[in-house]
Amino acid sequence: MLFNSFIQRRFTWLATDAIAASVESSRAIDNFKRDFEFRHVTHYDQRWTLLSELCDRHGSDKGQLRSDEQPYDWPAHTYTEHYNTLYDHCREHVANVFECGLGTNNTEFRSNMGIHGRPGASLRVWRDYFPQASIVGADIDAGVLFTEPRILTFQVDQTDPESIASLWRKVEVECFDLMIDDGLHEFDAGSCLFMHSIHKLSSNGIYVIEDVKATDLASYRKFFVSRPYMVDYVNLHRPDMEVENNSMIIIRHALRADQKNLE
Repeated sequence: MLFNSFIQRRFTWLATDAIAASVESSRAIDNFKRDFEFRHVTHYDQRWTLLSELCDRHGSDKGQLRSDEQPYDWPAHTYTEHYNTLYDHCREHVANVFECGLGTNNTEFRSNMGIHGRPGASLRVWRDYFPQASIVGADIDAGVLFTEPRILTFQVDQTDPESIASLWRKVEVECFDLMIDDGLHEFDAGSCLFMHSIHKLSSNGIYVIEDVKATDLASYRKFFVSRPYMVDYVNLHRPDMEVENNSMIIIRHALRADQKNLE
């Protein structure tokens, strides 16, 4: 078993330093903290990780070590620090990874990476980080689909249940150890993809929704509260930057009754 957790609902807040958050984001997060139980964990120092190094190499904004010559025009996320804590000890054992959102550089699509973006950057990061894994990617923009060693990509509209069902009919992988929604970054799109894709998550796998807006936290809380999953709401604070767009939700299958009896 790669991952184990005996906490039914954990609300995790991770921080690297104090931030200057926008009024809207601060209010939404303060309300969330007031209304729901959470656990606060602080990371004080940014550490070198292989994931951050790979993000620099391939041009992914999930993390970075060097800020010069990146193909995007905004500060990188710090997701790599958290992914590192989840996978660095077992990355050789991850067999299958799925990610929605290839990072289109076509500005006619919402949630694009800008004209200088490198489509498929994060898929290449995962391929190099997980040496035994097959990587499956999906995006609404058919123009950025590609095939490389250990990488296959497909078209999908994550707001359309039939499009998602069609995707899974084409994908031959039975289940995934890691599934990531880095697509449209809107609650309706995120919940739609989750509802029609969670059956592809392995019993010990992790499903991640990235770039969660602070204003969507309460919506996701209501969405998950009555569903049988273990859910972490993770906010990574960057120095002198607002928390908006640097948040992720981590979902695992809930423990079965026989597993709970082992506690």
